[in-house]
Amino acid sequence: NFSQLGQLRVSIKNDNGIEVSSPNFTFNGKIPDALKKNCDPPQNEKLNCNQVSIPLPSSPGNYTLQLLPTSTTAQQPQPSEAIKFQVAATPPKIVSFTLNGQPPNPAIAVPLRVGQTITVNWQVEGDDTTAKLDPIGDVPITGSQRLPVTPTLSRIALAATNKQGQTIERAFLVQVQLPPSPSPSPTVNPVLPSPAVPLRSR
Repeated sequence: NFSQLGQLRVSIKNDNGIEVSSPNFTFNGKIPDALKKNCDPPQNEKLNCNQVSIPLPSSPGNYTLQLLPTSTTAQQPQPSEAIKFQVAATPPKIVSFTLNGQPPNPAIAVPLRVGQTITVNWQVEGDDTTAKLDPIGDVPITGSQRLPVTPTLSRIALAATNKQGQTIERAFLVQVQLPPSPSPSPTVNPVLPSPAVPLRSR
């Protein structure tokens, strides 16, 4: 009954049964100011409210929502049935990825020289997201790395993945220019002196 409704608590729990949010509305015989735009005047002790905004958890996962009314009388009402819902994860996003200050161009390979040192910068966003930089491995979601150019380097790739398995990748194709092979030293054939011819006396 509306006239006996003292408070209404919205209990949101995670998969482990831990309450992570509990907005509370106080009635005591009147509609609270926060709900006046969402609730119709009570009729026959019944209150009808629509499109009430409830702050959701910031972390992705599975949750339950339950209404817990409190009566102004000694007899307390039963809580509502728990409603299951899911907060989706924000997909991973590569905010920036540069090689020597330039973004990747899938159609053009970056010319590099063996022995050259390049600088790679990156920034990744997303819920529960990890980053991996090829050929290094796991890296922070934001960082900078100097890399030596080796003859086997063919691409530099950044992958961002969240716990839900969503992945995004960007890559640089590189073309490594090998140093020219040294020219062989010229072969010098030594000139040997002709053997002396002995003179014969007549």
